[in-house]
Amino acid sequence: PSRNILSLVEQMAGFQSSSAFGGVNNPTLSSGSYVSFNGTGSRSASFQIDGVNNDDSSEGTSRQNVNVSSIKEFQVLTNAYSAEFGRAGGGVINVASKTGTNSFHGVAYEFLRNDKLNANSWSNNRTRVARALFQRNEYGAALGGPIRRDRTFFYANYEAIRQGSPRNFLATVPQSAWKSGN
Repeated sequence: PSRNILSLVEQMAGFQSSSAFGGVNNPTLSSGSYVSFNGTGSRSASFQIDGVNNDDSSEGTSRQNVNVSSIKEFQVLTNAYSAEFGRAGGGVINVASKTGTNSFHGVAYEFLRNDKLNANSWSNNRTRVARALFQRNEYGAALGGPIRRDRTFFYANYEAIRQGSPRNFLATVPQSAWKSGN
């Protein structure tokens, strides 16, 4: 789980996580796979930010992941949309970003996940291996306001993710008798 606006899109009717189509892990999507709507192909969705195309047409994904703190609104169009969205056969994910105003507004946040609240895996419990270390910090800040009242505004945001999680591997080493054919 992460702070990703596309995790809301995954709850829509007609949405299909297209890892079934052979998708690979993609950090721009919360599910780690391509987007498909209403039975269309995995590369038929269009991603737009402030009316600008944000598609990676070769991959069928969004080029830039938009920080949740910088989104004013978003909409998902899956059928009967106007000609301005004519490139997409399956659906359009349209994001409008926040802008500055005549007053200052900001946010700072940190989300922490670690191994202290995680359960041990079944295979680790079975082989009496301790719970693996895990730490994920997702943090950021956003600030918007006036540069020149009623004329010029700014809005800036920053987000970072730091994650460390060693992997446990369990392997069987052949016994000497097996190597000699017994």
